[in-house]
Parts: sequence; C-alpha cells; structure tokens
Amino acid sequence: MHADSNGYSTDVPRVHHLTSWEAAEIICRDQGFHLVRIDDAAENATVRALVTQLAGNYEFYIGASDLAVEGSWRWSDGELFWLGGPAGAPAPGLYANWIAGVEPNNFDVGTEDVAVMTNAGDWNDVNPSGVRPYVCERN
Repeated sequence: MHADSNGYSTDVPRVHHLTSWEAAEIICRDQGFHLVRIDDAAENATVRALVTQLAGNYEFYIGASDLAVEGSWRWSDGELFWLGGPAGAPAPGLYANWIAGVEPNNFDVGTEDVAVMTNAGDWNDVNPSGVRPYVCERN
C-alpha cells in the first residue's frame, strides 16, 4: 500500500486491487491500518482529493458500517457516529456527510450496511459485498 505524508493509504483501483468492504478492512488491519475514519469536512475533502489524485474519480469504501446493529453506524474502530436513517443524526460532536435527506437509506433492505464516499464527496450506504477501491488510515 502507498501511504502519503498524512498517513493515508490507498490501493489504486485496478481490478486486482478492488475488493469487498470486509476484505478491505482485513487487508488494512494486516498492514497496521484500518479503513479510513472521517472526522470533519476538511478531512473528507482531503481524502476525496487523495483518491481522485491517485486513482481517479471513483466511489470508494470508508470505515463506516451498521453491520452489528441496523441504523447504528460505527467506524471500524467501534465508535458510534450516526443513529438512524436519512432523518437520523450524528452522535454529539461527531461528523457525518451522508447524501442529505436521502442516505443512509438501506435501499436494498437488510443489505446496505457499509459506506462509500461518492464522487461528489458525500456518503452512501451500499452492500458490503460490492467490489470497490478503499482507503486505509494508520491506527
């Protein structure tokens, strides 16, 4: 994996580097990283720009999921940051950038349990088995 000076790491989205969300988290952890956690708008923009620069304008996995409890969104480090669907709210003092008023919507009921950052920089919930690029961050 390539790491920049901010500690972010990304696999360039080539076919052999695309993977599911769960496999991406395992790969990140095996390298001493975890899927990226986004704590504010500036970090969101930095990560989006990094992926665009290194890999192009792709949506990619971030470290958010509600795999454990539907509607309770946690970062891969375990911290709860969002409760509910599109009308939900971030945990006090925490950041979220879901597509406003639309996400997370669990459109494919019971299957949209992880998040991607879209080309526009906002977030969408998707099925974790989809094959996408991903961004790792130092632990």
